[in-house]
Amino acid sequence: MLLDAALRPRTRPLTIAGPAATCTKAAAALDIFGWPTARADAATFKELVAGLPMSVAGCVVTALAVQHNPATSPTGLRISVDGVTLAYSGDAGWSESLVDLARGADLFICGVWWFDTPDETFVDVATLVRHRDRLECRRLLLTHLGPTVLEHQAEVPFEMATDGTVVQL
Repeated sequence: MLLDAALRPRTRPLTIAGPAATCTKAAAALDIFGWPTARADAATFKELVAGLPMSVAGCVVTALAVQHNPATSPTGLRISVDGVTLAYSGDAGWSESLVDLARGADLFICGVWWFDTPDETFVDVATLVRHRDRLECRRLLLTHLGPTVLEHQAEVPFEMATDGTVVQL
C-alpha cells in the first residue's frame, strides 16, 4: 500500500493503524525490499493502544493483546462501524483476550492453525470446541487453516473461510 501510494496519486489519505513500532517496521520493510521511492511518510500512522477504542478511517477500532510471539506485538482487533462489529483474533493462542474480542461481535474471525495440537501461539480446533460457548459472538468464521485442520475438514464443527469466501453481515 505504501508503494502504491508512492507511485499513484491517492484520492483519499492512507491511514495505517497498528502497535507502536508499526511505522518503524514499515520503513524498515521498504528498505529491505529496495523500494526507495516508497516512503513511510506517504501514510498517517496511528498507534493502537491495547484496550483503548480509537477512531480510524471512520471506524472505531479496539486492539487487544493476544497470546503469540511477543516480538510480533500480537494484537487482535475489534472494528465497529454503522452498528456492526467485526472481531479478528490475528495469530493467537487461546487466552481470555479471545473471549473479550468475540463478546458481542457480529462476526468473529478466528485464526486456527492446528486441528488438535495444543500450542501457545496458535489456537487449535479442539481448544476452540471446548471454549465455543464462551465466545459470545453471533457468527464464528475460521481462517488461517493449517495443514492438520485441512486434513480434518469434515470433523471441524465451524464455518471455515476458503479462497473467495464472501461474508454477508
